[in-house]
Amino acid sequence: MREFRFSREEIRDILIALVVLVFIFSLSNIISGPRDIITALVASFFAVGIGFIGHELAHKYMANRFGYFAEFRLWKEGILMAILFAAATGGKFFFAAPGAVVFAGTFFRRPTKKSVGKIGLAGPAFNLAAMAVFFLLYMATGMGLFRFSAVINTWLALFNMIPIHPLDGGKVFAWSKGAWAVTGIAGLASLALLL
Repeated sequence: MREFRFSREEIRDILIALVVLVFIFSLSNIISGPRDIITALVASFFAVGIGFIGHELAHKYMANRFGYFAEFRLWKEGILMAILFAAATGGKFFFAAPGAVVFAGTFFRRPTKKSVGKIGLAGPAFNLAAMAVFFLLYMATGMGLFRFSAVINTWLALFNMIPIHPLDGGKVFAWSKGAWAVTGIAGLASLALLL
């Protein structure tokens, strides 16, 4: 397994993506009233921070487990689309693809369809696990923050499992239609539970 470490550029890219995602996931609440701005930003920072960073770290960890170099890279067009979609819809629709973990093998350890699929699956699997934890915390405490966090993680999992490249779902679907279906069904069941 490769060493799990971060370059300055990777940390910068993650922070930029996080700031944009926190803003767009807060936008509808910010628009609804100035008194809710701080609450919306804090709730979004908590939910999106855990969901997004955990998702990307899961990809990086799994890629490192396969012995691949892996780093998060900002996708400037994705950032722009995220802001434009959120602004145009008043924060009602999100395009949450500000970047991705890119990875590369070596001459002796090249990525296979299976390893790429498993790396792709790691992010949505993290989000579904986080959803379950947040849902249990919500049931135990009744705190809206935990319900909001469960919803955000469910949407992140479902969005990323759309079976098109370069989304995770495209990679998982190419590797194992069964794993893709099980993950998608778990995401839809989670959504049904929360709505």
